[in-house]
Amino acid sequence: MPLQPLEVNSLWTMEQQVYIGSSHCPIDGWYQACRVCNLWTAAELDVAGKVIPLCKGCQTKCHNACAKAGAAGGSTIAATSSALLALDQAWEDYLNKIRADNNMALR
Repeated sequence: MPLQPLEVNSLWTMEQQVYIGSSHCPIDGWYQACRVCNLWTAAELDVAGKVIPLCKGCQTKCHNACAKAGAAGGSTIAATSSALLALDQAWEDYLNKIRADNNMALR
């Protein structure tokens, strides 16, 4: 039996994808840029109740820096958390501008 064409109503259609810069990564895809090194990652870190895209390498570096400062009597956990939240907010502002330029819902 020869193949029959699909009815138009049964075809799956994708929404128009909006990409970050000249990359091939969708703005709201599974992979996001690490907020520290900008590598694409699916890894995340919960910082003060906010989930921030952070690659495993940067998670390790942040953990080691906090542990080293804690052993020396300093406290960088709050400073590191504040810095990560500020980086994430800057990224979200950038992504929201792209969303607004493409008539997408803002986050």
